[in-house]
Amino acid sequence: MEFAHRSVLLHECIDALAIKPDGIYLDGTLGGAGHSLEICRSLTTGRLIGVDRDLVALEAAKKRLYSHAKKVTLVHDNFENVGAILTALGLDRIDGMLFDLGVSSSAARRRGARLFLYGRRAARYAHGPRPVPHGL
Repeated sequence: MEFAHRSVLLHECIDALAIKPDGIYLDGTLGGAGHSLEICRSLTTGRLIGVDRDLVALEAAKKRLYSHAKKVTLVHDNFENVGAILTALGLDRIDGMLFDLGVSSSAARRRGARLFLYGRRAARYAHGPRPVPHGL
């Protein structure tokens, strides 16, 4: 199955980042790279760091960002490790970060997963039999 992606609130996010042409930006949930492509279009000597734990998403992003490859560093990791990622890249500051914290329906479809909600804010992908939440 091919990676499908539609950026949400694209222009609002790009406007809020107020991108500097020589800035360093991190997309912590790279996905299909829609937001990252717009960031790259605004960079001249700047740099984009794209982070995603999904290898299929990273490969799709690599293709989408090919014409900006000299500006882009792709990292296979989870955004929760952003501090360690920046340290490993020798960076002690960046000019902006973006995290699209929505559900990746593309990843769910590729994995044959179902999305279960636990409480008000926690969501988990599940494979196989439906889990029974503790205490219910």
